[in-house]
Amino acid sequence: MIGGDVSRGKKSIFLKVLYIWSAVLSLLLMIVNACSAVSWIRQYPLKTVAMFAAVFAVFALFLLLLAKSGIIMRIRSRKVFAAVLFLLSFISKAVFTLVIKTPQYSDFQLFYWVTAEIADGIQKYLTQTYYEIWAYQTGFPAAMAVFIKIFGKNVTALVLINCVFASLSNVLVYCLARLKAGEKTARTAGILYLVFPFVMGISNVYTNQHLATLLFYCGLYVLMKFPKSNVIAPAVCGLLLALGNGIRPEGILFVAAFAALLIYRFFADRGYKRGTRKAFLSGTALPVCTAVASYFICFMLLSNLFVITGLNPNGLKNNFPLYKFVVGLNHDTGGTFSSADSKALFESDIVTRSEERDAEALRLIRERLGQPKAKLARLFYSKINTMWTAQGIYPAFNPIMDKTAFRIGSISVSVRRLNTLFTFVDYLIYILLFGTILAGSAAGAAKNRETIRPYFVLLFSAAFAVYLFIEVQYRYSYLLMPALIIMLSDGLEVFASKTKDGKNEAEKRGKGSKAAAGAYR
Repeated sequence: MIGGDVSRGKKSIFLKVLYIWSAVLSLLLMIVNACSAVSWIRQYPLKTVAMFAAVFAVFALFLLLLAKSGIIMRIRSRKVFAAVLFLLSFISKAVFTLVIKTPQYSDFQLFYWVTAEIADGIQKYLTQTYYEIWAYQTGFPAAMAVFIKIFGKNVTALVLINCVFASLSNVLVYCLARLKAGEKTARTAGILYLVFPFVMGISNVYTNQHLATLLFYCGLYVLMKFPKSNVIAPAVCGLLLALGNGIRPEGILFVAAFAALLIYRFFADRGYKRGTRKAFLSGTALPVCTAVASYFICFMLLSNLFVITGLNPNGLKNNFPLYKFVVGLNHDTGGTFSSADSKALFESDIVTRSEERDAEALRLIRERLGQPKAKLARLFYSKINTMWTAQGIYPAFNPIMDKTAFRIGSISVSVRRLNTLFTFVDYLIYILLFGTILAGSAAGAAKNRETIRPYFVLLFSAAFAVYLFIEVQYRYSYLLMPALIIMLSDGLEVFASKTKDGKNEAEKRGKGSKAAAGAYR
């Protein structure tokens, strides 16, 4: 029920409203990407832009010929295709990691240090105020400490394990897309995620995002794969979401989407009417509520486990959630990290006095929300641009941007030039992505039938709304990339079905003509 059709019978105004909203949001983001791309292109000479356009054209032509040749589609077994997709994803990311030897920095370096400490049984990190306030950051190092015991203190090995997680997420994109779309469309989605430069540009930094994303979408896959399971599959989904939240605290977005889905289904399925109440309760309310309850119970138990084992006496709590809002509403930094806010609220003595700290944070939030509407609008536009468009520097290139070049055999490649190519391709994919979602949503609104799965629309909408108010970084959108590619696959399936229907109709007409011709012979 979670991923199935809503309105096979009477048309639903709620479905239409949902798709109108999805179309409007997609149009907004497509326009923002187009404007941002134009501004970015203006930085470069026409010759440079033409060169990268030519490179992209050759690459796109290669992919088109690959698709048209049927090489990928000739793999009849879905399992074999999934295995090939995983291998291609892992090999490409592993090569990227070994060639672009990005030194770990900032949070990535901190994660490595703490992972090594936990593996050695050292708890020096607990003396840091950082791990007292943001205790949830202990989850990822604790999970990865197992691999240090196996492979030793080799950060490259840990990054390659992250590449495994990212590659499994690539397979999940294909599997989730296939639950609604046709095989060819699902494979297209999996390949598009494979060649997405943004995904590649974060693959060789030691971040908790890869494992968390994998666990979150594993949970969704279990729930959507077994729609008739009202207890077991939702409970497993909740468990996987809780584990993902223990790695990176973004599970609340999935829970919020579930809550919105429950309300939406109630009205869209007309669950308030006597005749459909039982079906609504068993088909929607029970599995959703089971998944949410399982999530909260499992996460509570997981957090308590960290307390019991001594990994962190604060469990996996966030003891200063207001900080993200303070930074997210900072007009001077466009909602990105603010060293001034960090010094005022985190690095000063006030950080240990929670009541004073929270009062000061609330004061700053009210002050920043009280700015003129035009200033707030500029802030929100800046944050949308940061989160949902291509950016000039990827995590993989950030610390080595000034490095002249790296070598692949006898070929010397400029890091800055490769970053520029990544950005150029990303802009094109983003415009294609939101354009396709726009078309699919518009088709759903016009025909009043489910073209894009409501849950993913609600998930993306929840993330979009939340990140308008909290701290943003470009890499934070990584969590939503699988959802967006899946939404794109749903939109592509609309066009695929139209083409298929057209072919079938033409074949019918052709057969009819032949029959008529035969009759007159």
